[in-house]
Amino acid sequence: MTNTGWTEFVVQHPKGRAPDAIAGLCTFFYFERSIREIAADVAAAIDLYVTYIGMDKLTHYTARSGFWKPMTARQLAKDLKNLRNFPHDHFGAHIGYDSEPVPGPYGVTLLSTVLADSFEVQRNNLLRFDYPPDWVGMECAAGVLELTQRLLELMKPQTCNAGLAFKRTEGTLDAANRGVNRLLPRYLGFDPCNSNARNSLRDRILSAHWLNYIDAPLVSACGGLAQLRAQLAGCEVKELAGGLLIQSAKLPPIGDINAGAPDIGCMPDVARALKPIRKDRAPLGDADFDGDSWLARLDELPARPWDNSKV
Repeated sequence: MTNTGWTEFVVQHPKGRAPDAIAGLCTFFYFERSIREIAADVAAAIDLYVTYIGMDKLTHYTARSGFWKPMTARQLAKDLKNLRNFPHDHFGAHIGYDSEPVPGPYGVTLLSTVLADSFEVQRNNLLRFDYPPDWVGMECAAGVLELTQRLLELMKPQTCNAGLAFKRTEGTLDAANRGVNRLLPRYLGFDPCNSNARNSLRDRILSAHWLNYIDAPLVSACGGLAQLRAQLAGCEVKELAGGLLIQSAKLPPIGDINAGAPDIGCMPDVARALKPIRKDRAPLGDADFDGDSWLARLDELPARPWDNSKV
C-alpha cells in the first residue's frame, strides 16, 4: 500500500510544463444547500484543514484574474472573513489554494453558488481538500479519516467521498481529461477529480471509494440503515449526526487492475449497495471515454479483505 514515486499517475502537459494532473489523496464534500447556508461552516472547515496541514504548505492562491499568486496568511484571513460574514448580495464563492509545484500535494477548492438558477437543479456545491498521495500509509490515513469525520459532523454535506484521485486544478481541468481518462480504467481506486461532475450530482454519488458518506435521505434511498449494514458487513460503517460513513478498506486503495487489484477491499460491495443513488452517466469531458462502463467497473467484482495494509 505504499508507492515511492507516484510518477505513473502523472498526466504530463504535452508542451512539457507543469503536469496537468498528479496523484493525490483527496476528500470531496458535496452540498445541495446554498453557499449562504453553508458558508460559515465551510470557513470553519477550511480553518481546520489549514491548521492540520500547516499554513506553510499552501503556496499559491487563485486571484480574480485567474492567475496564481503567492499565498499569504492575510489572503486566508480575508477569504475566511468573507465566508463567515457572507455578503447578502453575493451569489457565489470560489476559492483555489495549492502548493508547489502547482498542482501540488496540498490544496483547497471551493466551487459554490446560491444554487438558484434553473440550470442548477441537479448541481451540488463542492469543497475539496487535498493531501499527498503517500499519506495512504497507516498513520497519515488514520489522521485524514479522523479529520474527515470531524468535518462531516461540522458541515453535514449531502455526500462525501475520499480516496486517491487524479488531482488537478480548475486551470488544468479540461487539459487533463484525456490523460486522466486513459488511466481511470486501470486504477480502480482513483477518482477522476473532475469538478464538472458536480453539475449533476444532486441526490447522487459518482462512485464507490475508500470513504463514502451519504446523508439520511440517501440512506433511505438505498433501502435504509439495516439493509446497508447487511450489504456492507465487511466494511466499517459509522453513523454520524447527519448520515452514514462507509469505509471500504483499511487504507485508500490504488486498485491496479494489471496487478489484480488486491487492495480494493470492499469497494465492490459499496458499489453494489450504493448503486440506487449512483450517477447513471459519466462522460467526464471526453466523448471517446466510456464513462458508463467506468461507473460500473466494480459491480461484478468480488470483494477483497477489508484490511489491505499487507498487500
